[in-house]
Amino acid sequence: MRRSAFVLLVVGGLGGQVCLVAGCGSGGTIAAGGRTVLRAADRVIRAVNRVQDEDPRTIALPADAVQRNDTVVIEQQTTVITDVHQQLVVEDLPDITLLGIENQTGCDIFVEFFVNGVRQSGFVLDGETVLLEYPCLDTIELDTEDDFDPFTGDFVASFDLTAAVFTNPEDFICGDAFI
Repeated sequence: MRRSAFVLLVVGGLGGQVCLVAGCGSGGTIAAGGRTVLRAADRVIRAVNRVQDEDPRTIALPADAVQRNDTVVIEQQTTVITDVHQQLVVEDLPDITLLGIENQTGCDIFVEFFVNGVRQSGFVLDGETVLLEYPCLDTIELDTEDDFDPFTGDFVASFDLTAAVFTNPEDFICGDAFI
């Protein structure tokens, strides 16, 4: 049985009142009312496998992906988060949607998706998660996934993901990490 590339999880309220009122920043933990509260960066890190530390736009695609005309396209105003503790700013969380594409397929994947109706695409290495910080989104629509052997770069399979459409506020809200 094939494992899905997408583990859909909403890590809600990353910039929650406790952190913002306490001025907790983005890393570590704080004590609140006698309990430990994870900061936003740590909540994201715990929610995913390994954060991909390479920008998908800089990864050399396998020859089979190039032959299939796969091209990484990520909007200019989008921030690729490669170091969660350094780049995830708690004060910005209510104004953003953090989109995570988690790859648990056993293959490297090329994924096409739409954010607010604009086509995007990225390359996610096996066992890693690409984190993309967008201004607050209205919709996230998955489109296709192409799988490539992580050792040879050979094309393995393609999957239609078009049934997966997620909307704000039904499936996520601004300030959430949607992984």
